[in-house]
Amino acid sequence: MNDHWIAETTFVLRRRDGSRTPIHVAISAPRQIGPAEWSCTLLLRGVYDDLAPMVGGDAIQALGLAWGLARQLLTTLEATGDVLEYEDGEAVPLSAYFDDP
Repeated sequence: MNDHWIAETTFVLRRRDGSRTPIHVAISAPRQIGPAEWSCTLLLRGVYDDLAPMVGGDAIQALGLAWGLARQLLTTLEATGDVLEYEDGEAVPLSAYFDDP
């Protein structure tokens, strides 16, 4: 599949052991794959390299499911003790990207 990325950024994951891993975050434009089926790809290269596309009944639902998965996976990384940072070392406030649960 040739995805058209509509938004992307790079974070750094600082692991509990001090190692640092770049994470490329990208989300694709939804694309229609059936009469009432749309697909949207989430990329979290560096930590989750094989995510299946999110599928919804329309473009908005597929996009929302992919964005919700991004939130869940990034929040889970932090819950395990790892820290998301910008490339300059400043902490990434996930609340600036996602509403509080």
